[in-house]
This record gives sequence, structure tokens and C-alpha cells, in this order.
Amino acid sequence: MVTGAWEASILIGGQGLSRKSTQFSTKAERSLLCPLGVFAFSCGVILLYRFSVLPPYTWLFSSLFVLPLLLKPQTARFRVAVFGMIWFATGLGWAAWNADARLQKQLTPGEEGVPITVFGYVCDLPQPGSFNSIRFNFCVDRWPAGFGSAGTGMPPDKVRLAWYGSGDKVLPSGPIALEAVFKRPHGSLNDVGFRYEDWLFRHGVGATGSVRKVTDLPDASCGLVCSYHAWHRAVASVVERYFGDAEHYSLVASLLIGNRGHLSAEQWQTLKATGTIHLVAISGLHLGLVALIAGLVVRRFLLMLPAGVISENGIRTTVYCGVLLACLFYALLAGMTIPTRRALIMVIVGGWFVLKAREVSPWWPFVIAMAGVLMLDPFAPLDQGFWLSFSAVALLIWVFANRLRGLGWLAGLVLAQAAVFAGLWPVLQSFDQAQPLAGVLANLVAIPWVSFVVMPVLLLGTLLV
Repeated sequence: MVTGAWEASILIGGQGLSRKSTQFSTKAERSLLCPLGVFAFSCGVILLYRFSVLPPYTWLFSSLFVLPLLLKPQTARFRVAVFGMIWFATGLGWAAWNADARLQKQLTPGEEGVPITVFGYVCDLPQPGSFNSIRFNFCVDRWPAGFGSAGTGMPPDKVRLAWYGSGDKVLPSGPIALEAVFKRPHGSLNDVGFRYEDWLFRHGVGATGSVRKVTDLPDASCGLVCSYHAWHRAVASVVERYFGDAEHYSLVASLLIGNRGHLSAEQWQTLKATGTIHLVAISGLHLGLVALIAGLVVRRFLLMLPAGVISENGIRTTVYCGVLLACLFYALLAGMTIPTRRALIMVIVGGWFVLKAREVSPWWPFVIAMAGVLMLDPFAPLDQGFWLSFSAVALLIWVFANRLRGLGWLAGLVLAQAAVFAGLWPVLQSFDQAQPLAGVLANLVAIPWVSFVVMPVLLLGTLLV
């Protein structure tokens, strides 16, 4: 992959390095440095998670003032190498700084097992749990004075809580006060399979605990993020009110708003056995479909206007803005989960290159999208979905980008599924997961069925309701 990205960066620039000279022209050098810097930044962020201890990010940031001094008197080859080192150090330092900040936000051992009253709001959709409980993430606005990592004033911003014996109760939306008993994150250190402590760290959860008492605070102020989560919970309630009696309500809630808490164990087993779990996670497939529908609708409306009212460039810009607004709204509707945010960044970057109609290598927007994801979420490499999604996109680019003759939709679908199935096999093996052979045939049917029948009908039906 590194070799492919390097070759892609050469192709993007439009001018390569002369075999007879070690010097770049100014234009060629700049065209090479942009993709190289973006790719080097991404490599720096990803490499952090191969370290057993955090590197000293202060030294990494300090090197950014020293490395530029090596640029001027050397050859173009050397300048390119130094430029890559600068952006690599930037990515590594950025990831290390964020990781260190998250590690600092933990309770001390003396603060575990003590009833504490915290103030904040529920920041996800509560899910039913075992022992007649509900489980949810709680974003803390205020802790009692003196709590947090040895008096440093840095307690966790987010905690994972369980409210036992309350499966039939409803948590209030907006600001609330919780009395809970907390403990620091911990879990079994499995060599293979799911590791709970890694999952908590990746999602920014600094403590877990159980709720003793819940108090609504209707007069407390609710900020923008708090208001959004309250709105999202209200949307989930509306969906349940209208579709709760449906036979496949669990799938309706998953596809519409990303609420997978109602999926049964049998449904999860079916999705795993057929390799179709990605269909119930609001990600690239869903946002791509929304982008396609929004683009077709907006463009058809604009073409109905009298000729000359809006230029072709204006039409393209309006369509792009309409696509972004539609995708942003659907991402908000789906809870702005990690896969949704990742897919939204891909739509923004890919749509921008389509808008500008640039004749560049398809690897260029791919590298930019990956760097954008890692910039906004430097913990993304801890997520299996990050590797699967970008690996799948890279495989599809490699298979389809350089074809001189188009394929029919059926042949294209079969080729795409075969490429993704074969290409993702080693990625899944690295996570100690198997890819079911039935997944190829299942996705050949499920992807077009969900994309062109289920989702359009579901979205249209929801708007009508």
C-alpha cells in the first residue's frame, strides 16, 4: 500500500523525477510534496499504535522547528525526504498528544467505589442490557470539586453506565444529575477477539459504573451538543412510535437512525454468518445512496429552470451543496457515529473532486480522505471499521480506476464483491476474524436489494409518515 500511494503521488503531480537529474522543477516538486505530506501525516498517526509506550510528543513538535532548516541547501530528493519526515513527525505527535490527553482523564484508585453525583447528559441512545438494565454513555459537564486524576482537574469527559432494575424506565433527555459508583476502565486482555478496555479507550470512555439515582434538571442549561443528543433521542422515540409494531422494527431502526440496540441475538448471528453486518451500520453505502438520490433530485430541479438562469458551474456547485446538506442531515439523524463521520468525510472529499472535475489520480482524494479522518479522529486506527472501509475503497479503486471499458451493473457488482472478499480476507485474518464464504453470494443479493429497494422505500415512507 505504501508503494501504491507513492506511485500515485508521482502520477498525481503530472511530472515525475528526471532520471538524469536530481533536481525538481518548482512546479513538479510542489505537485509531489502535497500528496507525500498528506500520506506521511497519515502514516505518523497510524504508527503510534505500534508503540508500547507513548513517544515524547513535545520532542516531536520541537523537531518541526529543526527539520525545515535542512531543506534549503540540499537536492530535491533530499528536500522531499525531509518534507515527508516533517509531516510524519506531525502526524505522530498529533496522535501522541491526543492519546496522552485521553489517558490523563481517569479517576484515581481512591475515587473508585465511592458514590458520586455528576451532572451532564446522556450522549447516545440507551440500550437494553442484562439483568433488566439499560446501558448508556453519559457526557459529564461537572464533577464534584476535587475529583479527577490526582487533583489535576482532569476527570473523564465521558463515562459508561448501567442502570440496573430499570429496563422499563426512560432516562430524561437534556441535563440530569446522576448518583453513581464508578471504577476505572478495565477488561480481560484477550489475545484474540474483543477487548473491552480497548473499546472504552477508543470511544473516549474514562470510567464505568452503575447508577444509583437519577434526577432531572429541567431548569439547567443545555448546550448545542446536549440539545443535539436530546433531539436524536426524540427522533428515536418518534421512529419507535410509528414503526415499533412492525415485524422488522429492529432493522428499520438500524437502517434509519443507526439504532442497533433492538437487534436480537439471532439477528446478529445471521448478519455475522452472511457477512452483512455493514448493512445495518450507517456508513458509506447508506450515505452514498443518500448522496446519489439528493444529487439526482437537485439536478433535475435545476434543469427545469429556464436556460441561462444558472450556469453549468452554478448547477454543479448547487448539486454539491445539496448533496452535502442531505448527507449531513442523514448523518445527524444516524447519531453521528464513528462509521457515519468517516463516510461523511469521504463524501465531502470525493464530491469536491467531482465538483471541480479535476483530472487527477483517484488515489489523491483517497489519501486526502484518510488524512482528514485521522486529523479529526486520531484514534481511528484502533477501530476495525477504519481498516475495513479504507481497504475496501482502495481495492475498488485498484480494480475499477484504470479500466478502459465499462462493465454492466451485474458484472461490476460481481467483480466488486469478488475483489472485496479476496482483498479483505488478510485484513480480517489480522483481526482474528473469518470471512464467511456465503458472504459473497449474500452480498450480491443484499447490497442491491437494500440500496435500490429497502432504503429508498424506507426513506420515502418515513417522509410520508
